[in-house]
This record gives sequence, structure tokens and C-alpha cells, in this order.
Amino acid sequence: MPRITEVLQIVNSQGRGIGKWQLTTRVDENSKPQGLCNHLHNSYDEAWNCLEAWQAAKKLSGDSLQTVDKMVGFR
Repeated sequence: MPRITEVLQIVNSQGRGIGKWQLTTRVDENSKPQGLCNHLHNSYDEAWNCLEAWQAAKKLSGDSLQTVDKMVGFR
């Protein structure tokens, strides 16, 4: 099943960004995003390039991890 994979900024209880980012996945636009790594990043680009997160995304989608290297570094 296709999933939405995107980098989101972490927000506080007031809905304001805290300056930390994480690559996330969700089933559709109405579902809650799930973080793909166990840590937060200081920038969008750092989160986008997180190898741990892309490996988790590929595992969830059932795709081969061989394509992860091609995805990291590109938007």
C-alpha cells in the first residue's frame, strides 16, 4: 500500500514549531504521522537525509533497501 512520507516539524502543545524535525509516514492524509527514526533533527534537510528513517520507510513499504541510497539526498 502506498504511504505518505514527509518531513514534519515537531510542534509544542500550542501548535508552534520547536525547531526539530523528523521524517514521518502515514497511510493517508487523515491519519496521524508516525516518526520513522528514534531521534529528532535540527533541520529539514538533516531529517530528510536520515538513513535510519529511510530504512524504516523502505521496510514498511516492502521495497528493497538497495534503493535507499538513491533516495537520500534528493527531494
